[in-house]
Amino acid sequence: MRKMVPLLLITILLCFSVVINGCTDENKNPQLDGIESNEEGGNTQANRIIFTDESNGSIISPLVTAEMRNKLLSSIAGMKEMGPGVGPWKVIYCNGDKIILYNYAHIVACDISKENKGIYSIIDLRDLKTGTYQGSIIALVYSSPDAMSCILGAGYWEMDIEPSPSLYLCNFYDGSVKELETNYNMANGEVKWYKNMQSFDLLPWYVSIKGNDTGIIWDVDGGKRVDSIPKDARLETVEENYIERIKIDTGYTYLYWWKVNGNSVIGAPYRKDADNASDLKLTDFEIIEVNLQDISGKVLYKLAYPGITNF
Repeated sequence: MRKMVPLLLITILLCFSVVINGCTDENKNPQLDGIESNEEGGNTQANRIIFTDESNGSIISPLVTAEMRNKLLSSIAGMKEMGPGVGPWKVIYCNGDKIILYNYAHIVACDISKENKGIYSIIDLRDLKTGTYQGSIIALVYSSPDAMSCILGAGYWEMDIEPSPSLYLCNFYDGSVKELETNYNMANGEVKWYKNMQSFDLLPWYVSIKGNDTGIIWDVDGGKRVDSIPKDARLETVEENYIERIKIDTGYTYLYWWKVNGNSVIGAPYRKDADNASDLKLTDFEIIEVNLQDISGKVLYKLAYPGITNF
């Protein structure tokens, strides 16, 4: 749920929304506090955790259609020619099976389950009217609870945003983007998702989006604006669930972890085996999970494998 700015500012301004998985203060893990020790130089390579590679080489999720697969491979090929920008990929949603990432020009939705592993949607932001600031895209991104759609827009605040931002609904099933409103000034943190209990559609949601001056309720299933949320619709609680640092030497240079539960975090750093950071491409990220209880790690997905050419 947040802003996309030059990626030094993205760390402050980009906002997210995700379903909370029962994390409470009582379950707080001490490894979540403080600064990651490899950033402080306190750890050596000898006590760095070892990651088990659970990626299986699947680039695209087997759940997507053949047509969608071809579109995704084309998008990945274009991303492979782009540099990483000035900051990392950032997790804006994770529910255990699905993860949604954001960088300065794309939103990527990836299934990380063993059975359906792979990217299932990519949204290119560069042609959307989410606004720009000092040459970078600004946006607020709010994921639906099922990780199959998101609201995308921007707020004015003190920023000089051009062009005037629009409000969009992104469909991760087919990669489509629908413009809901033009010149819409979003309020930060004011998007709520309600499940349509009468719908059997793939996207059974009503979504309420408040602006700084107005508001809109959108029937995602019906594809139309409505005046109010039906009484039998069920609110799905969503909120951000990220932390900036952990006190474990992962060997990666990365901040902004997403807390999956009380004992593990997930992130999407760039791979650490690059000879030179300047050689990294936008596709050189890895989705990793760190268990804070037993101090272990897993590589769940990686897009760039040595020798892979099937982009």
